[in-house]
Order: sequence, then structure tokens, then C-alpha cells
Amino acid sequence: MEIAAATYSGTVADDHLPPHAQCSVGECTWPPTPSLAICGACERSNFAIDTCSENSCNYTLASGLMVLLGTNAAYENSLIPGFQAVSSPDGHIFNHTFFNRLFIAHFELFGVPYHPSVTFNASSAINTECALWFCMNVYNASVESNEYHEAILSSFHDLDPPLTDDRIRSEFHFSSLPSSLDADNQTHFTVQGDSFSDMLDFIGNFFEGTASLWKGDKGAWVRGYDSALVLGMWKGSEDPEGWITGLAGSLSNTVRSMNPISRSQYQGTSYELSIVIRWTWLVFPIALILSTFVLLVLVILRTASSQVASWKGDPLALLLFEVDERTKHVAGYGIGNAQGILKSIGNKTVTMTQGNGGLIKFKAC
Repeated sequence: MEIAAATYSGTVADDHLPPHAQCSVGECTWPPTPSLAICGACERSNFAIDTCSENSCNYTLASGLMVLLGTNAAYENSLIPGFQAVSSPDGHIFNHTFFNRLFIAHFELFGVPYHPSVTFNASSAINTECALWFCMNVYNASVESNEYHEAILSSFHDLDPPLTDDRIRSEFHFSSLPSSLDADNQTHFTVQGDSFSDMLDFIGNFFEGTASLWKGDKGAWVRGYDSALVLGMWKGSEDPEGWITGLAGSLSNTVRSMNPISRSQYQGTSYELSIVIRWTWLVFPIALILSTFVLLVLVILRTASSQVASWKGDPLALLLFEVDERTKHVAGYGIGNAQGILKSIGNKTVTMTQGNGGLIKFKAC
């Protein structure tokens, strides 16, 4: 059931989160870690048009499989396949005789693009050959600020001894890891023969189905497909390499989670004192301080370029000024009332003069 769920998820969904390593402190790193996994690849493949009728064409794929595809004329009033996913026993590009790999699936995606045009014709079909196989991936995992990150550093595919045509063994052993990953040469990765047979029987015929495309009564394109799995494969044919990578990642997550073998290395925990600066928390105070200095520099530059002496911009300088007697007399009427002085002389116009001895005085106009 786990493999079936992973296959459906990998075919239809876009995101596949890996199993997370435990990190209680929020900042962790691990050495590169090898693990049994599933790898996959897709490549465009050739095909030949055999015969065409008014409504359909017969094609022969590079692997030798024959498929039927409807033409544009058929879309008006009939249900003829517009896309097919077919299992290929041995494949053509990824044939097991050319690769020392433990293949679990060969299949081809053939037909109309996922977003077909009205002018689609028989020669516009696209064929993609894909394959899945057991492999070893080396993962680089880390936790930064409580966020888990994982990347594949390298992959190993070869078996030791090499695979033969019968592909019947009690165990399939992968080649030894490099000394940088297994200094003691004590780690060996193996796939049981029964597990491989079960996976081959299940996955091998999983990627099959048909989708139809025809024009509706109002001219709109109508899609029909056997299952959501077929729809996922059809959509995946737009970016087959990205799609097969997601599918292989989903299956790898399940294989890694189901592995009953525990590894003694890297089970302990070591701590290293470190200072982590969260710059996002310091951006605002730093920006505030910098803006203060910028404002100060601007004030200095503006003051230096002004024709008015800088001391005159200080409100305390007004305490040293004198007011003429007439203005004082008028202001005296408002001393006993709130805002009386402002109302009595607030709208008066004055001139600034300099008398004997340098005394500055405001004089009513």
C-alpha cells in the first residue's frame, strides 16, 4: 500500500517532502549519508507513422510497440485516443542490456501535448520513454533555523556482480561505496530478490492508460481519461525530466522510510558552541541608526549652504531680542486671557532692526 500511495502521489502531486532527521536544537548538520533509493529518467524518443485513415493513425514506437492516435478530424464527433501511456517490457533508450541497473519499470508517454492546438496533426505527436530503477543516493541534510534542507550529492547505479539477462537472484548487491563515504568498508546495500520481483510486477504495469481529446458542441476542447494517474502522466509529459524526478523522489521517500535496517554510525550527537546572528531582527534598528546619521548630514549640508546664519535657526535666540514699546503696549491687553497675546499681536507684521550697541529689535510696521 505504501508503494501504491507513493506512486500515485509522485505521478499527480508536485511537491514531495523527504523524511526529516531529528534536530532538537534547530541547527544541525550531518555527514553525507548514502541510502537505498529509486532513480528515474525520461528522454524524447522517435516514432514512425505507419498508416492513417480519416479519423486515426497507427504508429510504431522506437521500442517496437504499436499505438493508435486520433487525428484532428476525429475530434469533432468521436472518442479516439489522444494520449497513451504504455508499458515497454525492455525499453529502447534505457534497455537493460546497455545499463547495469536494476530496472523496475519501462514505459512510454505518447500522444497529443497536454495543451494541444486546434491545428494538431498526426506528425505533431510527442513520444517520451521513461524508466525507473533501484539506486543508491548520497544525501546532504542540514537544519538551519528549524528548517530542514536536503539535496542529492551523487547517485550510484551499478550492481556487483553485473546484472544478467535472467534477472533472477536471491539478492542484488550494489557496488561498494567510495572510501570517503564508508571508510571502514562495512556498509553494503542490497535489494532482496522477492522485493524486486514484487516491485517489478506492481510498478511494471502501473503506467498504462488512455486519455481522449475531442471538440465539444460549443467548440471547447473536452478531455476524457481513464484515471487521475493518466492525467498526471499526460501533464507530466510537458516536463518529463522534472516529472520523473518528482516521481522517483516520492518512491525514494517510501523506500527510505520502510528500510528496517538501522545504522550505528552517526547515531550520537555532538554539540559545538556557536553564535547565530539573525540579521532579520537587526535590520530595523540598524536602518534607524543609519537614517539618523543621514538626516544629520543632510541638515549640516543644508545649513552650510543657507545664507542665514545657523544660530538664528535656534528658537532660544528669540529670548535675546527686544520688542518696541508700541507692540509691548498692545500685547499688555491680552495678558489676562488665554491666548490673549496671540490674538492681540499674533497677526502683526514686524521688521527686524539692529540698533546701537548691536541690539536686535522687532519693530511694528
